[in-house]
Parts: sequence; C-alpha cells; structure tokens
Amino acid sequence: MNARAVPGPWDRRRPEHEALLVQHLARRGLRVTSQRLTTWSAIHAGPAHMSIHALFERVAEQMPTTTLRTVYEAVHLLEQMGLIRLLHLPGGARVEAEPVDHAHGYCEQCGRIVNVPAPPPSATPRTDFHPRIENDVIFGLCDECFDAGARTAPER
Repeated sequence: MNARAVPGPWDRRRPEHEALLVQHLARRGLRVTSQRLTTWSAIHAGPAHMSIHALFERVAEQMPTTTLRTVYEAVHLLEQMGLIRLLHLPGGARVEAEPVDHAHGYCEQCGRIVNVPAPPPSATPRTDFHPRIENDVIFGLCDECFDAGARTAPER
C-alpha cells in the first residue's frame, strides 16, 4: 500500500536530516521510502528518548496505515546504519537520536533518563547521578530521587 505522509504539528523535517538518511540508504543500495523518512523525521522531532510505541503513534499520525512492525523495521535499520541508538531499558526500548559519545543514566526510582557525558561516571564522578552500570546503561538515582531518599532514610 502506498500511504502518503500528511504534514502534522510535529513535522519539523530538516532537509539536512533527510539528506543524511538518503545518503546512508543510497550507499547501501536501499530504497528511500516514505515510512523510513517519516520515522526518521518523527525521531528527530522528539521528544528525546522516545519509546518505540510513542514513535509508532507519531508515525501513525502521519501515515495511518503504517504498522508497528514497519516502525520497528525502520528503527532497526537506522540503528544498523549507526544513525540512532536503541536503549534497552525497563519498560521497553527507547530511541536515542544522537548516537554520539555519551552514555545514559536511568533513574530506577522515577524512570528519568539523563545523558551522561563520556567517559562513564565510574571514571569521572558526577554529582547529579549515582550509578550502577549494566549493559551500557547506567542505572541509579537521579538527584531528585537520591535527595528524597536521603531525606526519608532513617538515621543510623
């Protein structure tokens, strides 16, 4: 089926982003499809660290006949090309639109995701995240949850 992308309120396509995707697809001999372009645009429109299901909803706003499988396939292709990263976190995968040299901190209390500059905090201590590193994701507590725990922890 040929579904046509309909401009929506989040559709902030940037020519340089589309050109980058087109270039990567052409280098691999892959087709430029409206589904891939719409998925790519939705990722870059944000929000940061969007879940796959939220991304699917964004794409479906533009292409109502798309399927979750199509979005997953596009996301996995973008990851294979090194254009995005998938973060495997509790509650499902999240999409990182900027696959640059940084890690992610996941707050085990509230689910907040923070970008943590490389090198990881184990090599460079930070004051706003308290880590436990596991499979390239740093688990711990954000400042707010850490401070709240410190305020409610019983005195020893």
